[in-house]
Amino acid sequence: MKRALTNLSLISILIFSLGMKENSKYFKNFPLSEKEKIVMNKVSKEYNLTTEQKKLLYVIRKIENGRKGIEFGVMNRRARRYKDGIKSFLIQCRWTAGSIKKHYQNTKDLNKFANRWAPVEANWINNAKYYLNYSK
Repeated sequence: MKRALTNLSLISILIFSLGMKENSKYFKNFPLSEKEKIVMNKVSKEYNLTTEQKKLLYVIRKIENGRKGIEFGVMNRRARRYKDGIKSFLIQCRWTAGSIKKHYQNTKDLNKFANRWAPVEANWINNAKYYLNYSK
């Protein structure tokens, strides 16, 4: 039953998202797959992320670029419970959105957020700054 509900919720996300159009040039041209953007847009709405917070969600996905199960780099065991690509992406995205909502209110918080999210030696902050200003 639980599995059926999970599959149903994933299907509803995809159906709901088909009607969504992203007007912003930033999000439209961001170098991620359309399937990923659909899920991230839905999660952004679920978590009521601001435009800046949504940008950071996109940026984290791009920088981390993790394999199935750790797509956003969330290493908590409960966030890595699936490795199928669909459920794992959704869980990772939700955990990331929750962290962003809690710890990133505006661009002034980027250094503070980066210290929580990634080790200093990873050069994460420079990559984040680059992609936060990304547009083609």
